[in-house]
Amino acid sequence: MPGLPLGKHQERALDYIANNIAGLVEYGTGTGKTRIIVEAAMMMIAGGEMPILILVPNSVLEQTYEQFVEWSGAKWAGRHVAVLDSRYDIYRRREAL
Repeated sequence: MPGLPLGKHQERALDYIANNIAGLVEYGTGTGKTRIIVEAAMMMIAGGEMPILILVPNSVLEQTYEQFVEWSGAKWAGRHVAVLDSRYDIYRRREAL
């Protein structure tokens, strides 16, 4: 994976995600939550768990996708990430998936 190594809090969060079926990862602004989401998604998809639904506010939708590209690589993100926002009607969503 490109970029910096994970922080200890991120490693703990990923361990929690890997060992629980539900939960909440809550950290402050700028602490690497999106990196945790990217790493968790990659881990789950590598393990055969699909599909994965990730919901983010519209205000950070573009930023979240850009960080998926940054942390997972453009090829992986292009293959595994579909961005569905409020501009998509049900037919366009179906086509995107």
